[in-house]
Amino acid sequence: MSTCLFREGDAITPSDRQGFDRRWSAPNLERVYTPLTADDALNAAENFIHMYNHDEVQIVSGRHCYENFIYSAKTKCIVDVTGLRDFGHDRDKGYYIGTGNANWDMYQILNNVFGKTLPAGSCYSVGLGGHVTGGGYGLLSRLYGLTVDWITGVRIVVIRNNRAELLYCDASNHADLFWAVRGGGGGNFGIITHYYFQDLPRSPDYMYISTITLPWEGITPDVLFQYFQTFAEYECSQSELTWNNFNIIHINHKYTGALSLSSFTYYDKTRQGDINSFERSLALTTNQRKQRYASIGKVSNTPAPHIGHPVWLADNGLFLTADDALPYRKYTYLEGTQNVNGSGPNRYGKYKSAYLKQAVPRDQSDKYFHYMTEQPEGADLSATLFQLDSYGGRINRVSSKETAIAQRSSIAKVQYGTYWYEDSQDPAANEARAAANTKWLHDMYSDVYARWGGIPSPTAFSDPLVDGCYFNYCDTDIGVNNSEYSMNGAHYPIDKAMSAYFRDNYVGTFSHPSIFRIKQTWNPQNWFASSQSIPAVDANKAA
Repeated sequence: MSTCLFREGDAITPSDRQGFDRRWSAPNLERVYTPLTADDALNAAENFIHMYNHDEVQIVSGRHCYENFIYSAKTKCIVDVTGLRDFGHDRDKGYYIGTGNANWDMYQILNNVFGKTLPAGSCYSVGLGGHVTGGGYGLLSRLYGLTVDWITGVRIVVIRNNRAELLYCDASNHADLFWAVRGGGGGNFGIITHYYFQDLPRSPDYMYISTITLPWEGITPDVLFQYFQTFAEYECSQSELTWNNFNIIHINHKYTGALSLSSFTYYDKTRQGDINSFERSLALTTNQRKQRYASIGKVSNTPAPHIGHPVWLADNGLFLTADDALPYRKYTYLEGTQNVNGSGPNRYGKYKSAYLKQAVPRDQSDKYFHYMTEQPEGADLSATLFQLDSYGGRINRVSSKETAIAQRSSIAKVQYGTYWYEDSQDPAANEARAAANTKWLHDMYSDVYARWGGIPSPTAFSDPLVDGCYFNYCDTDIGVNNSEYSMNGAHYPIDKAMSAYFRDNYVGTFSHPSIFRIKQTWNPQNWFASSQSIPAVDANKAA
């Protein structure tokens, strides 16, 4: 039997048992494998398949997960790929990077060594292993697409018939597996050790950031609706001339005092030409943006709270009040990326998501206003928001069946989040706060998407407004594998969640691959099973 580095017994620390969401822990963790090479990952698999059940082993990279997929009472063994931090350039396969690297590692490596980058996330500590295979998007995605759109090869350990195998897959080798891992989510097919890219986009030269504060004082249902319409029309424009601009509007709960609108614009001399002309035009459009929102409601120069992602923006842009101040702040690309790369403190949290194809309609806007201005008993909504991220651009130039990510017609992605601390010495009080916060978020989400049965998943083949949910913003409320994982299993079966995440790519059609069938082929024993892993068998038996 092969061997691999691992820790067990007293070598297991509290940090091994908890990830970046304090709601979840793995109290029964017995062993942590720590591969340093792809062969080590293969050896680890050859070990654990004889020691543990399929749902007792999980894989971690950056330890970020919105649900208890990794950190649960079921987990006894973890494969931690943090040690897979190599990178380089292969003459035949192109650039490669190990899945143990996190977002900030990747940005530094690709920029400083190769002058390249990837359109990936902002949070520095999110690991590439799960982030990339789940789809991967960020501030450069309107310009360069999703992270998975650049992948040309993957090295992965798969397990079939209690036998582990290290494979390289691409468009010509195990093409079905290659298609599935580009958006199919971490752990669903095996232990990914390396991503390969025949080409990568050039790092932009500069990043420009501006921020507008929109105080809750004076915001009425009419004003909020106009904000949504304006954001969709201007900040989510699908004109190719705007693809180098990414915008986020944070709809913070009224308890926080203000909303905020942040804009990130990239300059690349190979694309935009003369920088002086570019900056003059940018100053004009940035001032016009401020004027648009000032014509709707009150605009303030006082920094608004930044609860979601990116989180460290309090000193940016329009908070400069001197008469001769620029309407933006200018950074080199790497400097700007570092400036917005905070993950924030590790708190308790609950999250949801949605894709939008057009502006928020009036009925939804009014529901948002209701929930974002109420204060339910027992809830702490001081760190609660939902945010609209401008989307589309080059993302939407890719076919919905090119990768496992089917959502290729949206103009915005919505992130919902509520954060809290459990500081009471009374466990019952902590449980009550958690229950109140999560119930409030669930109620708002269900109400906003009531016409679709409570989640933003189209009931018909095509829908003009919604297009499902994002697997990396996982949410067990929308469906789980069986009742062992959740009390709502009978009412929210896993097929409902899978259809929301993967749309037609879940079961497939005559013109679409089936991520369900590919899971059956490459991971038939359902290793790394969780409450929302892609089923390998009938959903009632999946876990």
